[in-house]
Amino acid sequence: MLEVGWIPEEGIETFWSEVEPFISRSCEESLGDLPLIELKEKLLVGEWTLIVVYELDTAKIEGAVVVHIYDRVNDKVAFVTAIGGLFITNEHSFERLKELLRVFGATCIEGNVRDSVLKLLSKLGFEKKSTTIKYTL
Repeated sequence: MLEVGWIPEEGIETFWSEVEPFISRSCEESLGDLPLIELKEKLLVGEWTLIVVYELDTAKIEGAVVVHIYDRVNDKVAFVTAIGGLFITNEHSFERLKELLRVFGATCIEGNVRDSVLKLLSKLGFEKKSTTIKYTL
């Protein structure tokens, strides 16, 4: 059975080799907007939060998600900055993720995704909010 847990700042270095493969692809797909080293630094200083999904019997990490929790006028947003592994694709893990984010005070989950990921997440109740565009000066 899969379980979801939070890794505090002091545990980042200990678990980094296990979680890096799951989140490095998100960094690669960000086209330079999210260097892996910068993501790790934000985790180490507690600006962002590392959450993992692991096999309960073996404690083997099967997925990871990095969130930036911040206040907006009407919501406390858990913005997903990187994700990989067995997280959203497993309904039980997603339910546990929502429970944990509520403990952190989050009232909604947001993130930037490709259209193919939006299709998958819409099955779990996510809806398209906006489209992010970029023009480099």
